[in-house]
Amino acid sequence: QSWGYLINTPTCKLPEYDPFDASILPFIKEPIQLKCNPKNLSPLTFTEGFTIRVNSDKDVLRSYGVTETDLSCCFKEITRVQQSLHHYTKGCDKKNKLSKCFPIDNDSPTTVSTDGALVVCGASNNAKPVYKNVHFFFHKEKIQEKINKFSEHQKYGGARPLNVIMLGIDSTSRQNFIRYLPKTFKFLSEDPATLDFTGYNKVGDNSDPNISPVIMGNRADDLQNYKLKCYQFQHDSFDDCPIIWKNFSSRNYATVYAEDAPQMGLYNYLRIGFVEQPTDFYARPYFLVAEKEITHSKKSCYGLQITTEVIYEQIIRALDNLSDSIPVFGYFWTASVTHNQNEKAAALDLPTLNFFQKFFTSRHRNNSIILFFGDHGLRFGKIRSTYLGALEERLPFVRMIFPLWFPEKFKHSWQNLLMNQHRLTNNYDLHSTLLDILEGSFEVSGNPTSSHGYGRSLFLEIPANRTCESSHIPHHFCVCHSSEPIEVNETNVIKGAQILTGAVNKLISGSLECAVLHLDQV
Repeated sequence: QSWGYLINTPTCKLPEYDPFDASILPFIKEPIQLKCNPKNLSPLTFTEGFTIRVNSDKDVLRSYGVTETDLSCCFKEITRVQQSLHHYTKGCDKKNKLSKCFPIDNDSPTTVSTDGALVVCGASNNAKPVYKNVHFFFHKEKIQEKINKFSEHQKYGGARPLNVIMLGIDSTSRQNFIRYLPKTFKFLSEDPATLDFTGYNKVGDNSDPNISPVIMGNRADDLQNYKLKCYQFQHDSFDDCPIIWKNFSSRNYATVYAEDAPQMGLYNYLRIGFVEQPTDFYARPYFLVAEKEITHSKKSCYGLQITTEVIYEQIIRALDNLSDSIPVFGYFWTASVTHNQNEKAAALDLPTLNFFQKFFTSRHRNNSIILFFGDHGLRFGKIRSTYLGALEERLPFVRMIFPLWFPEKFKHSWQNLLMNQHRLTNNYDLHSTLLDILEGSFEVSGNPTSSHGYGRSLFLEIPANRTCESSHIPHHFCVCHSSEPIEVNETNVIKGAQILTGAVNKLISGSLECAVLHLDQV
């Protein structure tokens, strides 16, 4: 049963359906809540600046079965092993090394010199470790030269560039977001500077052809078909690809890249990834160690936390540590929880709500833009065999969070953005919009497009006569539907019924128990 329309233009009509419609209700399962910390333990270690300290609270120690006197903790610094672009192996993006274990002493703390460290705690009466964790840091001194360039450039005046955060949740449609993250959906919907692009239509099947057009501007099938100039063979690296963080880095942004599921990362699943570190801060080596040492619950938990919570902490920590000195561009992706089951998304509702509540009350709210989006809906399972299941698989969620002052300062562009929430949009448009954000072209868009001429910035009005064909959405994935009454004796109706009857006869032709069907009436 339709509630109205998400898109209602002359060339595209997309009805809005109840996320709990009767046709799909049998396939909607009870929410799954992850139990990463069933005993409600407090972390045994925490960070303070660039040091790691032990929580010496007696109740906390007791919960781990230790006392301060028999507990011994140390940390191992994690370093990525970088190979040469002239000579590298298939494992070039999987190698890291751990240092010796430095003792953790609260009275005389040792500074962690890397951006990731593995903590191991043991007790004199236990041969096995009683606690492990991976802590993350952002050492901005390693990008001091870039910070200096940015500071020098700012002397010539002009507005300070906004931080840009891309945050993605794998396999999450807008409908599934409403079902399983209702608190977050409500919170974001009530924010005056947060947009909900209800007509966002994916352009490809899985993650690759849907994310790459956003961050590289390439056509949907270019990556999988080896048509990219920078990626022509399966074992090529992605070092030379025009990923958008390079654009931001060239404008003296600090760049950050983190995925919580390193084994199925966008550039690593069945591929070799990067030879050289692709961004200023690259979390993959630390997540690889976390995945090996502290993951559990089908890789949905890192120690006491859901993996997605670690990603959220990364975002806040990056902004806290870097943005006072330099604008931040971050690409963050979480897939461990949602990739295989719709209902596991429920475990992310409170963590996601908590993240946005923290972000909205921080100093970063008014100097940052967040693109919060999915790549597609769930691509398999019984719900996919229904009409609405197939429809929502093509409609990932897309939210854009702007500073609170943005709507008033850029009134014309904001009106376009409001209108575009209910127009047919796609991945190429997000790429064009990111290019406008890079240039600070909020009021007068430069209408940037990809190298193939695809995409239209969302700061411009998306034409009401836009079609899937004109916006390069393949027919198979197009969600623009329209219907009109037709007489049952029309030639095309009869022909369609005959074709359907013939198709059913083909399906049952191998069974002796089935009679040949003939069309009687429509």
